[in-house]
Amino acid sequence: MNRIAALVISTILLSQIASYSYGDIPSQIEWEEPLKGDPDWKVTGRNSTGNQTGNNSTTPQITIEMGQSWYQSSSTATAYINSTDLTINKQYRVDWELEQQSPTTSIVDDGNFTWTATSTTDHRVVYFPLPKGSYWAVAWFLKLKYNPQILVRW
Repeated sequence: MNRIAALVISTILLSQIASYSYGDIPSQIEWEEPLKGDPDWKVTGRNSTGNQTGNNSTTPQITIEMGQSWYQSSSTATAYINSTDLTINKQYRVDWELEQQSPTTSIVDDGNFTWTATSTTDHRVVYFPLPKGSYWAVAWFLKLKYNPQILVRW
């Protein structure tokens, strides 16, 4: 019984010593309150990219996806061209090409579309009826250097 009492008392004393000395441990992290000086603590819009106001600092992005990787010869392929990080009320132009890779290299089909963004995203569908071969589907924003590509085989 004395042994248990000694263990309990030792535990209490050690926890008190630890709690008193906790204040003596220097902090390793300098913390500054992010809302310091904001009496209302309104956080709405602090991380806004500004896409809706036309003052965005992001670059529009574009991706092209195919309905499937392989198609039957003489079937119609479907390409989905998706644009993101757009500025509302700004006009955009997307150009696209379908390039045959085999048996020879050539541009088989191409086109473009323009629109004024009413949303920060846009989704278009393009259809390609093609003979047998391997093709690259390519889409890009006019005057931007980012050209996502996808290899499609028929």
